[in-house]
Amino acid sequence: LMACLQDQDLEVRSSTRAALLALATLEQGPEIIMPSLQALFPDVKDEAVRGLALEIATAIMQRNPLSKAGTCAGELAMRALADAVPSVRLYALRLLSALKGPQEALLPVASLLQR
Repeated sequence: LMACLQDQDLEVRSSTRAALLALATLEQGPEIIMPSLQALFPDVKDEAVRGLALEIATAIMQRNPLSKAGTCAGELAMRALADAVPSVRLYALRLLSALKGPQEALLPVASLLQR
């Protein structure tokens, strides 16, 4: 599915987004999807795909605020805050605002701010 997020066809990307959000409703879904989004992010040149990955991560965390995937989502958001593209940084801020779960989800943020 991660390869489909990078497809040039917008319908394929949209369908992939829907499929990932559907998978995220499964018990272990967020814990499986979030690391894949995080692994995808640094290698993608297309800013629209990076934004889509962050949008999906935000939707997952909004639906599952207490998910163990929060730590991974926090790390993804912090990486995205360093992106050169302003719209990607905005998506990162939205993801950070969705992190309302366990304290460990906010540890990557706190760590970066302390540096």
